[in-house]
Amino acid sequence: MTRRMQMLVGAVAVIAAAGLIAAALGGCGARKPQVHAVQQDRGELARIKGLLHDQRGLPEGFSSRPRDGWTTPFRPRDPHCRAVLDTAGGRPPKESLLAHAEATFPGRGLGEVVGVALAGYSSGGANRTLEELGSALTRCSSATNREFVGKNAGNGTKLKMRHLPMERVGESAVAAKVTGRLHGYPYRLHVVFVRIGETMISLAHTGVANLDPARTQQIARAVAERVASARTGT
Repeated sequence: MTRRMQMLVGAVAVIAAAGLIAAALGGCGARKPQVHAVQQDRGELARIKGLLHDQRGLPEGFSSRPRDGWTTPFRPRDPHCRAVLDTAGGRPPKESLLAHAEATFPGRGLGEVVGVALAGYSSGGANRTLEELGSALTRCSSATNREFVGKNAGNGTKLKMRHLPMERVGESAVAAKVTGRLHGYPYRLHVVFVRIGETMISLAHTGVANLDPARTQQIARAVAERVASARTGT
C-alpha cells in the first residue's frame, strides 16, 4: 500500500471514530432551539423559547448560542430509566403540558454538551411530573441499552444510573448520574430535573471524560435562576 493510500485510510478511520463518539454523546445541529409544535400553547411556547435563547448565566466555557435539543443516544430496557431519559431528551409527560422546547450548549470539555429542555404545565402538572420522575429514578438502576442484550452483551455497553447529590435548586429538584460504556466508549451523563412554579427544567450534561458534579450544579442553578427571574419580572 502506498504512503498516500495509508494516509487516506488513516483519515477515514479518524473521521469514523469522531462520528461514533458524536453519536454516543447525542447530537446537536442547527444553532437554534428545537421546538416540537404539536398543539402547543402559543403564549407559553414564546415564553419558553425566549428563555432558551438567553442563557447568559451558564458557567465559563459554554457557548451562549443554542443548538438543537439533546437526544439520548440509547433506549434503556428498563421503563423507569426510559421515562427519565425521554424527559431529559425533550419528550416530557403530556398530562397538563402546555408547551415545551429544547436546546443544547456545547462546553469546553471533551465532548461536553449540556441539553436544556423547558416544559410549561397547568393545573399542578409540573409538580406531578417531578414526583413521577423522582419515583422513576429510585426504581432505575441499570440503564443498559436494550439493543445490547444477550449475544451483544460483550460489546462494551454497560450503563448504571445512580442518585446524584445536589444542593437545593429551584423549588424542588431530583438528579441522577449515568456512568459506564456505550458502544465501547466511556460515557458520562448527569440528568437534573428542577421545578419552578409550573415550569419544569430538564438538564442533560454529558461528556467523554469524568463530569464534575459541581459544574452540573452550576448549570442547574444558572438555568433555574434565569427561569425564576423571568417569572418574577426581575
